[in-house]
Amino acid sequence: MHYTEIIFFGCFIVFIVGILMLDMLVIDKEAHEVSMKEAGAWTAVWITLALLFSVFLWFHGDLVHGINNFSDLPVSPVYVQAVRERGLDVVGRSKWNNTLLVRVASEKQLARLKELPFVVRMTKVFTAPDSVDKRVRSSFHKEFNKWDSSTADEYGSTRESS
Repeated sequence: MHYTEIIFFGCFIVFIVGILMLDMLVIDKEAHEVSMKEAGAWTAVWITLALLFSVFLWFHGDLVHGINNFSDLPVSPVYVQAVRERGLDVVGRSKWNNTLLVRVASEKQLARLKELPFVVRMTKVFTAPDSVDKRVRSSFHKEFNKWDSSTADEYGSTRESS
C-alpha cells in the first residue's frame, strides 16, 4: 500500500469518527421526535458531504494513489510475466486499454493464451502476408451493376468518365 493511501485512510477514519461524535454528542443532545423537515435537512447535509467527498476523489484521487490519472496505470506486471511464462512473445502493451499485443505463431500458443484467467477477449490485429495462402478469385463480373450508375460524385461509381 502506498504511504499516501495510509495517510488518506487514516484521515478518512478520523473524519468519520469526528462526524459521528459531532452528531451524537453535540447536535443530538436531547431525545425528541424528529419532524419530516428536520429529517430532510439532515439527509441533505449527509448527502451533500458524500457528494463533496466524491468530487474530491474525482479531482484529487491521484493524491491518494500516487498516480497522475487512470490512463497512467500500467498493465499489471504479473499478467505480462504470466503471458511470457507461457512462451508467448509480448510485442507491445497499452496502458490506456489495459491490453497486451502478443505474437502467436500457432494455434497451440493461442490455446495457452486462452487458458489464462485474466484474459477476457482476444482479437486478431494482424496476419503476416507470408503466413496466408494466396487467395484466388473464383469468379467476377465484368459489368457494373445497374444500381451503381452514379457518376455525379467522386465517391460513386468506379467506372471512368468518357
